[in-house]
Amino acid sequence: MLTSGNFDNNNSNIVGVINGNYDNSGDTTSSAFPPEIGNPKKCSKIHEIYSEWKNSNPKKNPIIDFRKIVSTDTYQLSDLHKELFPISYDDQFYQGISSGLTQGWVAVWKLDSLDSNFNDKMTLNEHNSHFGSDVSELIIGFITTSQDSRIIKDNDYKHVIKSIPEGFLLDSLKRDIENDSFDISVSPQFGESIYNHLVYILTMGVVEEFRFLGIAKQLLNIVIGYYQKFYPQVNAIFLHVVEYNNNAINLYKKLNFVQTLYWNNFYKIYGGFYGAFLFTYFYDRSNSSNLNIFDNIISNYPLVQKKNKYSLVEYLNSFISNSSKYFKRNNMKNINFNNTSDSNNNSINNTGNVQ
Repeated sequence: MLTSGNFDNNNSNIVGVINGNYDNSGDTTSSAFPPEIGNPKKCSKIHEIYSEWKNSNPKKNPIIDFRKIVSTDTYQLSDLHKELFPISYDDQFYQGISSGLTQGWVAVWKLDSLDSNFNDKMTLNEHNSHFGSDVSELIIGFITTSQDSRIIKDNDYKHVIKSIPEGFLLDSLKRDIENDSFDISVSPQFGESIYNHLVYILTMGVVEEFRFLGIAKQLLNIVIGYYQKFYPQVNAIFLHVVEYNNNAINLYKKLNFVQTLYWNNFYKIYGGFYGAFLFTYFYDRSNSSNLNIFDNIISNYPLVQKKNKYSLVEYLNSFISNSSKYFKRNNMKNINFNNTSDSNNNSINNTGNVQ
């Protein structure tokens, strides 16, 4: 999915840096790439490792876990961003992940679940130098977010705040914006307080072999639930999506994201200009039942899967049942955030097979 880009305040000539990592041979697929461009080439080693493992274990299913992004994830995330997006993300983006400036979650394939008959040690040893460290899990999906003023343009905040429904917080700011008296640059401290009310989704993607199992939906639900429960000052989550990415657009709509705005020529990709939608998820904090979103994210798993994908229906139904019992029993208090008020914790202790 293509959910971020550079936007100027004149609503024109929006451009992302072109990513040259694509190949007309169609090695993998990504709905973020323009349909007329062709398919991107594979950059991540996960495809090779998964193919070898699946050939050795045709009837087995990988075990998937969700957790917060950590600094050592940048090696794998860099490869996945190259193959999933037609826009390049520079070193500053990955430095933001390492420093905690950018938050996020990943879905990982737990390699300790590999069958003993599969010669995984040899395979992983061959790739450890590529990943930059010993590998015990491989990232198969991710979502990155930020509230930092150095990443988000003020113009985006204005459009999002103007769209917040009546009765929500920031009503006075909405009036200032409508009267053109809202200018974050005049008071940096005031601006910082505004940024705390909004969350921006920078990127989200899932490896081809693990799609259509609910991973992207789960990652979005984790973000929605996390900021709902632990950041009560947040009023909305927003993102950009390129106009032709119907897979992403349909998912956002299903999860109650609202189309806030459309910009023409937002992205420049391989010499072509493409529009973008601004989608926003608004929190209704007047309804206390919404505080249970994070506690009930497991209930959003799809119950019907494509049967040609690992024959996962029976496996997933079993996982959903067991996970639901686990989360009800623990009331999500043991969700390995260590200290739930700390946004820099590292793990969501949720194991299963998804998207």
